[in-house]
Amino acid sequence: MGYQMMYRRPFGDREKPFMYVATDENGNVTAEPWDNGLENKVLFRSMEVWCKKEDDKNYKSAYKVSNEDFNLYITESRLIFKYILPETNKKAKSSFMESLFRSIDSQLSDGQNILGQIRYEWLMDIMYLEKTGWMGGNMLRFTYVDSDRAVWMVNIEVENDTDVKLLANDILHKACRYKEATKSRKNDELISFLAKYKTAEITPVKGRNKFSVISFPAVMMACTGEDKRPDLT
Repeated sequence: MGYQMMYRRPFGDREKPFMYVATDENGNVTAEPWDNGLENKVLFRSMEVWCKKEDDKNYKSAYKVSNEDFNLYITESRLIFKYILPETNKKAKSSFMESLFRSIDSQLSDGQNILGQIRYEWLMDIMYLEKTGWMGGNMLRFTYVDSDRAVWMVNIEVENDTDVKLLANDILHKACRYKEATKSRKNDELISFLAKYKTAEITPVKGRNKFSVISFPAVMMACTGEDKRPDLT
């Protein structure tokens, strides 16, 4: 199914940390040197992920989750999505499991969590939609491409009091700084883009249900680029 981004992983898992989010024995996300901390996080309660395979004309819903608590960690090198386990019940709700893992015939056991990441190397588009009126909500949307050349679109709804425009531009600036520092080859178009959008903002689009969008001129496929990470100083 390609790289679906969110996976069920055991506490203390450190296998393939460039692909999967590493955690400690209590299930807490383990920071990497490139993250520069995990303090910057935002609560969200709705997620839908679409996939468009190489030969598909349209996106198809891969999974959708509503009314569950997640944290989005915004670091200097990646976006981390982590399900918040209920305090009174360390197992996810059945409706949540059926929605997110309907293709996996298993339960979320004690000592497991659901989490995923989009590294900035892979990030292709950043989009945001500001809440208008009493309907809808503040939306963030991200896309990436996996090794099967399928395009994945991750849509989350953040709290109404979150400045989603500020959030999207903060992610853009961080991604540009990180991408600029990587050891990957960069053409003139990408170099100019990264230099500009380290500080410039996404051009706002006015109109109901219209996303403001910024697209990177070049990206790496998901799960690639580990050898291109910036040098640690």
